[in-house]
Amino acid sequence: MQDIVIPNKNENEFIKVAEKLGYDELIFLYKLKDFKKKEFKSNIKIKQGILAYDKEIKKAQHKSNIVMVKTSNPRGVVESNKNIILKSLETDKSKDFMHQRRSNFNQVIATLATKNKIKIAFSFNDLLNATEPKRSIILGRLKENIKLVRKYKTEAIIASFATEPYEMRSRSDLKSFFSNLGLNSSQITEL
Repeated sequence: MQDIVIPNKNENEFIKVAEKLGYDELIFLYKLKDFKKKEFKSNIKIKQGILAYDKEIKKAQHKSNIVMVKTSNPRGVVESNKNIILKSLETDKSKDFMHQRRSNFNQVIATLATKNKIKIAFSFNDLLNATEPKRSIILGRLKENIKLVRKYKTEAIIASFATEPYEMRSRSDLKSFFSNLGLNSSQITEL
């Protein structure tokens, strides 16, 4: 069981909370400019990855094998890259269409993602820290993206993506929440 978090010089607090929640692996995500391999004393396995933007992907892949990409152009990223993870597709600031959610994910991107071994990450923290009416918009977009992930057999990752230690949730809570949105536990992968 693993969780993915975005620390801000509070790694030790994250480790303590992860141990209490029963995780045996924790992945720290850093921006490319802040990424440096660090050693941590812990009973759980610690990995480190990079949270990159569109133009930083190649540099990030040279530094780490875990690269999460936050992008407003997912199709361009999916067409030109392999073995990365797309994060927070649902948080686009654009308005939804009249009869469809603007979830930044469609059948073309889902097919390409499956072909290029690109995983889609669903963040609980995006929903946790959103206020109404943005929370309901993100929730609707999550449901839409989960339908596409299921239909096109794209690999999915669920995690808290907490920025503070007490935003973390147990693995069973995350699985339960995302299964209520329609994501099968067989489609959830780990890094």
